[in-house]
Amino acid sequence: MMHSIGIFTTASSEPLSAANYYIDMFVNVYGAASATFIPVTQLSNNANDPEVADLVNQQTGFFFGGGDQLRRLRLLAQAESRVVGTLE
Repeated sequence: MMHSIGIFTTASSEPLSAANYYIDMFVNVYGAASATFIPVTQLSNNANDPEVADLVNQQTGFFFGGGDQLRRLRLLAQAESRVVGTLE
């Protein structure tokens, strides 16, 4: 089975940079078939985006990076977040 890891770096002050670090680590060190940045950030305003929810649904596992965890909670706890619905 090929594993694809969804990388949430929502809690990071620099989510794209952190995602690139983790993607490299999961693919090149741990041998994941792929690792994908899930682009839900403080500025993205896309926790309800169907395309992001579809991206989440394509993953076989998830990694949540460190940082200010309240950033992630605020974004993912939105009342009708499709991303959260996909994770349930």
